[in-house]
Amino acid sequence: MVSILLYLSFLVPISLIIRYFIKRTGRKLLLVSFLLIGLFLYIFVGSYKVIVLNEFYTSKYILSLFFLFLFIIIISFYGLKFEKFYSVSFQEKDYYGISFKKYFVLSMLLLLGSLYLFLLYTSRHGLPILFNPELLFFQDVYKLRAEKWTNLHEGTSWYKLGFESIPRIIIVFSVIVFPQIKGIRRWFIFILILSVSFILLLCSLTKSPIVLSFFLAFLTYWYIYNTKIKISTTLLSGAIFILLLFLLIKVYHLDRTNSEIISFLPEIVWDRITGSYTIALAKILYIFPNYHDFHYGASFSNPFGIFPYNPINISQFLGDWTNRRLENDSPPSFAIGYANFDFIGMIIVLIAIFFIVFYLQKKIARVKNSTYIYITFYIMYCERMMHFSIESLLSTINLGLLFVFFIVYLIDITYNHFFILKNRT
Repeated sequence: MVSILLYLSFLVPISLIIRYFIKRTGRKLLLVSFLLIGLFLYIFVGSYKVIVLNEFYTSKYILSLFFLFLFIIIISFYGLKFEKFYSVSFQEKDYYGISFKKYFVLSMLLLLGSLYLFLLYTSRHGLPILFNPELLFFQDVYKLRAEKWTNLHEGTSWYKLGFESIPRIIIVFSVIVFPQIKGIRRWFIFILILSVSFILLLCSLTKSPIVLSFFLAFLTYWYIYNTKIKISTTLLSGAIFILLLFLLIKVYHLDRTNSEIISFLPEIVWDRITGSYTIALAKILYIFPNYHDFHYGASFSNPFGIFPYNPINISQFLGDWTNRRLENDSPPSFAIGYANFDFIGMIIVLIAIFFIVFYLQKKIARVKNSTYIYITFYIMYCERMMHFSIESLLSTINLGLLFVFFIVYLIDITYNHFFILKNRT
């Protein structure tokens, strides 16, 4: 009974604070709102397993929740206090500066980049897992994915640009340009581009890129067209989402019947969203420093190898320590801070998150020309803000995604320049 009261003492006030913040700010501070939603879903809702069911429970875990509770209060108060300074309000504009012709040119150039990365991957590791003949009769798909994707010696950062970042950007562009899809020719091109994008997303047979792409499309529709989502639309979207998830899980469990998969599907979804990451936080607090010394910076990312050390893969370390086998167990960014420098590291990471979120919010708020590029950036980084609760700082910021946006910006400038010259002549 005491443990349940402790769980509710965190959950109830936090849910009320976040609800008030979202209701007050609406669409104006979405980056902050999604950061808060991520903390609530991934850390506090699932803390039931740790607090009540006593999975890796320690007093340090409760202390970490208290720090996160204070962090939510501070960031909510600051956001409401300076709401006008950080408010994003894109002016409504027909198609936001993207014509169907520009959409076609951009999509083709971006897909060419994905094709190059696809060929690069194939030259080093053979065809991606989606096209691997072994998939038809290979029972242990997790092992096959580890061999073909998770445990690549050079990592997957660059391949993710072609298989995840670029397709997601194209999907958001597609939602923005959708009102211009008229005529059989345009519909054919539109469906072809989307089909190729979804095939690329499926290449690694990872569930999250597909699920998140679907979420991004839904979020873009809601934001761009400034309309209330109808119940019928919500039900249809939910049905498509569940079907996609069912098919992806079916691939991993070919030995299970459809009824068996349906029976444990809710548990998988619930555990993945609300349980795994807060338990990863609890594991970190349980392991360090009682059973393992702090990493002292060794498990922080080393972008492009600019520092003279090979970083420890904290996800694989955690999976190996708890399960004694090769497995990824991704902890939140602030848990990684703790694994390196105790609670001081956790507090430093939370301060960094605070400045990153409000810096991005301020930069986007100052944009007056509401083009499709800025809207896509805003939408995609709304979703990225939730990742502070499930992965490292650098992975959340996603330098590769920033690089793709830079390329899109250059293509847009070049296209507009030649279009203006063509009109003058």
